[in-house]
Amino acid sequence: GTRRRAAHTLKGAAKMFCAKATATAARNLEYLARDARLDDAAVACYRRGLQHTPAWAAGHHNLALILHGQKRYEEAASSLREALRLAPTQLPSWQALGGVCVAMGDVSGARDAYRRVVEGGAPHPLYELRLATLCPPVFASAGAIAAYREEVSQHLAAWRDLPLPSLDLDQAQSNLILPPLDWAYQGRDDLPLKAVWASICQGALPEAPPAASPAGKPHIGFLVNYGSEGVFAKAMAGLLNRLPAQRFQLTLACSAAGGEARLRRSLQQPSIRYLSLPDDFA
Repeated sequence: GTRRRAAHTLKGAAKMFCAKATATAARNLEYLARDARLDDAAVACYRRGLQHTPAWAAGHHNLALILHGQKRYEEAASSLREALRLAPTQLPSWQALGGVCVAMGDVSGARDAYRRVVEGGAPHPLYELRLATLCPPVFASAGAIAAYREEVSQHLAAWRDLPLPSLDLDQAQSNLILPPLDWAYQGRDDLPLKAVWASICQGALPEAPPAASPAGKPHIGFLVNYGSEGVFAKAMAGLLNRLPAQRFQLTLACSAAGGEARLRRSLQQPSIRYLSLPDDFA
């Protein structure tokens, strides 16, 4: 409630203030909107701020990030291209454009964007691997799929033993470390390729000390909301059911009514502590 009121206050400020203040209000509203799920309000505020300050490259970039999150890929790509017209050397915008193009299935656009990232001094070498393994969403034949996968296998073999610098926390939580999602739709066994991909990325993952817990062991928490208990259980049951209780403390928070009962039927892990959240948390 407090965030929602603050967001509406900032939205009003964006209408009243001069260009600089509008830009600041828009940026602050965007931070609030992400928490209060007011993405549409954030988009509207950014657009109004950009009417006052059309040369605000960061505004176009930030607007695109929200549009990407809403799966409005064409609009996101347009905003990023405007940001890059204004600030063509900004690697974060090229990175974001590459991600949007991948989501759109535009391999040519993604290749151009990631090439600009690599040529401009990519923040991590894994961008080169991302560029080398870009996957078209559709292939002309089974033979074309086989040729693509053989090429990927060769790239991965070349990268397998290369020492990589550590990823920062933002990079480690991004899609940068994930293999192309379209591999899953090729009707082939992905495990050999994904195992090599994981071994490459593993050496670059940052070391993080385990969080302290009263039990004196790492405490791992999961949040399941939006009624996604079935998907979570299908994806995670194999892992959670095998985690040894003597090594980990597990908590699973669920915001849907009856969600805990549905999860318990699939998760045969007696050490999980379930936490029920208010319905409106979702």
